[in-house]
Amino acid sequence: MRRWLLAGAGLLLIAAGVFVYAVTRLDQYLNAQRPQLQAAASALIGRVVTFDTIGVSVRSGISASVTNLAVADDARFGDAPFLTAARAEAVLELFPALRGEYRIRRVVLRQPNVTLQRDAQGWNAWSLMALDDDVATAPATLQPSETAPAVAGATRLPASVLWIAAANIEGGTVRLIDHTQQPPLQLEIDQLHLRAHDLAVGRPVAFDVSAALLQSQTPNLTLRGHVEPGTPPIADVDINWRALDVATLASLLPWLAGTSLGGTVSGDLHVHGALTPTTPPLVDGTLQLAAVSAADARLPARLENLTGSVRCSAGNAELSDATAQLGAATVTLNCRSELQDDPTLRCDVSTPLLAPTDLGIAGGAGDVAHDLAATIETRPLATPFVVHVTAQIGSGQIDGAVFRQLALDATGGPDSLSVERISLQAFEGTIAGDGACRVVKAATASCSGHVTAAGLQMAALLASQHSPAAQSLSGRLSAEARVSSSGENGDALRDNLRGSAQGALDDGILRHVNLAQQIVGALPGIGGLIDGPRAKALLNSSETHFDSATATVQIAARHVTTDDAQIRSSDFSARLRGSGTFDGQLAGKGSFTLSPELAREVIQRVPILDSLKTDNGITVPFFLSGTLEAPRVRPDTGGLPKALARDLTGGIDALLQSPDAARAGKDLKHGLGRLLSR
Repeated sequence: MRRWLLAGAGLLLIAAGVFVYAVTRLDQYLNAQRPQLQAAASALIGRVVTFDTIGVSVRSGISASVTNLAVADDARFGDAPFLTAARAEAVLELFPALRGEYRIRRVVLRQPNVTLQRDAQGWNAWSLMALDDDVATAPATLQPSETAPAVAGATRLPASVLWIAAANIEGGTVRLIDHTQQPPLQLEIDQLHLRAHDLAVGRPVAFDVSAALLQSQTPNLTLRGHVEPGTPPIADVDINWRALDVATLASLLPWLAGTSLGGTVSGDLHVHGALTPTTPPLVDGTLQLAAVSAADARLPARLENLTGSVRCSAGNAELSDATAQLGAATVTLNCRSELQDDPTLRCDVSTPLLAPTDLGIAGGAGDVAHDLAATIETRPLATPFVVHVTAQIGSGQIDGAVFRQLALDATGGPDSLSVERISLQAFEGTIAGDGACRVVKAATASCSGHVTAAGLQMAALLASQHSPAAQSLSGRLSAEARVSSSGENGDALRDNLRGSAQGALDDGILRHVNLAQQIVGALPGIGGLIDGPRAKALLNSSETHFDSATATVQIAARHVTTDDAQIRSSDFSARLRGSGTFDGQLAGKGSFTLSPELAREVIQRVPILDSLKTDNGITVPFFLSGTLEAPRVRPDTGGLPKALARDLTGGIDALLQSPDAARAGKDLKHGLGRLLSR
């Protein structure tokens, strides 16, 4: 028995020696078989695999390591490698391998570089997980790359024979390229450390990741969760990051091109749901904004020092009671975004005080808005980018004009602006309107608008436009106008303005101008003879008071023309046809009519004016000239009736034609008597 035991021990020692010798010689054998091993590894994952050297150990299982590992990318993404690593290690369990099952206890990649790419078909990494359970499927020839030759006849490994207990990445770098964005979004992640376990085809992949994002010197991002392979893959991941630089983050998003951002954002999110190229998964959690600033080259305003918390839940994100600075104004923001499919964003903005300069707009001295509340709605990813704004302002001042209760409903895009409704109280009346502008070709806008006004104080309106006419014209204006124009700038739009308007000015006063005196009182040889209390009061006043003035005007070629302007009062009425230029020059002609009551009073004292009498009173034609600030009117003597001219000259004609002086004097006396009715 003792001899048998010694013999057995000897055999074991010999076997152990042979095994140790075989293992020490295995490295040399495997390196000699490197092409075949590369082909086998390629078949295992369905990608071309290359490496420089291979080493083997039997401690804790069969352990293999390779140097300068390279794994080819999916063929549709080109020839650059999907993965490279300075060193890769794998520990394979021995006995399952003898049964044809690849149970890998541990995989370690040291200093790997991974390129993750996505196109409309999905991510390049998913094809690594799409191993086939049907061993009998037709073999595929793996595509060659710059790092590895083609491996003819290398077949995909059946899903049921591969399982990896744990996988580690130490000190890796990941480059992410998303080709579904234009230009492609690119992001680099450094200092990547990953631990994953239970890696098997068709089963969820659990992982724990830390990394340095956006050029951070220390790790600032962690991910923990799992992804279930499929079409599409399903994610359930917790994401945490701290103090990411907003400007660097925004530079990765093509749709934020032209937008200048600053500040930091931290996040604690839970992402769950399908990962598809078109629809984002559900996101729950919180984002912390700190001193965020935003400016767009297309907009003059700049938002600064935005601080607040964004709550994400059920596909929505909400920013509640956040504060920010717009110039010198402090604004409060409440925003909500729906993140599913076509994302939408709605923000309610309010501030007790806002000046044009806070928005980067040049304004007049004292221009301000009090108690502003606005709602801004948009679809950030839509093409074209469109913003809808509704706003209310309690009171304020624009270019010296005080207003109250302003309401605005407008929509703007890169090439258009539409004001669906604007209304306000100003000049002791109301103004309302709508309009639109659009770019019809490079730098040329086409605009149209509709405005109504009711009960405006004319003098205050003119004063707001810095017109000298504010000192000479007053009354209450009601009007409606429809206009359109096109041009490259404000001056061109003004020059090309065209349209029509109609209006009425009630309870008006024309100061420093007496129409009756300048028309009737200026009749040759007549004005000084008109007497009577009402007539004298009308002719001797320094102003023209009227009950109403109405007109319909046409606007074109820098001119405003009318053929139906009328002025009415208890003592007179006037009709006018004429025009005015945008520079204020006036030209026209019309008729001035004294009322029947006043006409009777005048004719009683100057009977000769009876020849000018009509059913409506005494009518005198006149000319209009001058400017809006200083209009001038004068009678059109060429249009007076011939009977008036005969009576004016009849007595003098008699004197000149009589051969007898005594008789001539008598005739002159008679003629003057007729003229003077005495």
